[in-house]
Amino acid sequence: MDIVTLLGHEVLPLLLQMEGKGLLTGVSQPIKEAIGIKTIPVEPPPKPVLPPRSKSPSLASAKVYVMDLMQLQQNESAEKIARALQVASEPNEMMKLMLWALATILQRSGESYAERAVQRVFEVIPAAHLQEFMNYAQEFNIPLFDRITQLYRAHLPTPSA
Repeated sequence: MDIVTLLGHEVLPLLLQMEGKGLLTGVSQPIKEAIGIKTIPVEPPPKPVLPPRSKSPSLASAKVYVMDLMQLQQNESAEKIARALQVASEPNEMMKLMLWALATILQRSGESYAERAVQRVFEVIPAAHLQEFMNYAQEFNIPLFDRITQLYRAHLPTPSA
């Protein structure tokens, strides 16, 4: 015997209201079945895809990768950036030079090639430097950098206050 039969049909709106507030369960299901409404299970929204990260991130790896890309550019400005990057030893200086190099690649080689290069550098930058790298990237005001930065920012833990 169900509660509606026990208390009468006039309590049904009150019971549905209580179910809506989470105080009861199972009130609307028999009603839906009685009038022929089938419940279609709703899939939860897909979890956001985490951006790829290297298994062994390092600034040195990112630096070598970008220097190799600069050698492929085969022009004077790329050579200057590669030389400056080669002698750079301070992390902030290396990160800024890598971004200059990536901006040069974007200018000379187009967005498709540059996008893959930028993604790869983001993958290889160590977590300890990623926040600072993203801050520098946004200073360039380049939509490609901003897009990839936003993807990574969405998955960084928020600093506790």
